Amino acid sequence: MIAGEPFRLKVAHAKLFGSLMLELIQPVGTSLWSEFLKTHGEGLHHIAYDVSNWQDMVSKLEAQGARMMVGAVVWGKHFCYLDTKPGGIIVELAEVGIHAAQEKFLGLH
Repeated sequence: MIAGEPFRLKVAHAKLFGSLMLELIQPVGTSLWSEFLKTHGEGLHHIAYDVSNWQDMVSKLEAQGARMMVGAVVWGKHFCYLDTKPGGIIVELAEVGIHAAQEKFLGLH
């Protein structure tokens, strides 16, 4: 659920070097990702950072003009997407441990 609306995705993950992970997302139906594809086409959607001070980092980026697009708590950890326009890239901030929980859920470790 994002913004109260259900969505579907096809997702593939590849663990690369150390903690670097590549996530390929194919939206199924209408979602944040399908809207991005309509506007920008295929390509890089976001860069994710695991942070231990999630709220502080969100506050700092918002103070610099970033706009929170979506936020949630997953596996007990906060994450959000921030639109950094006019800078361009969407930034995902996630509390440390959320991606490890995701990898465990997906059987990647």
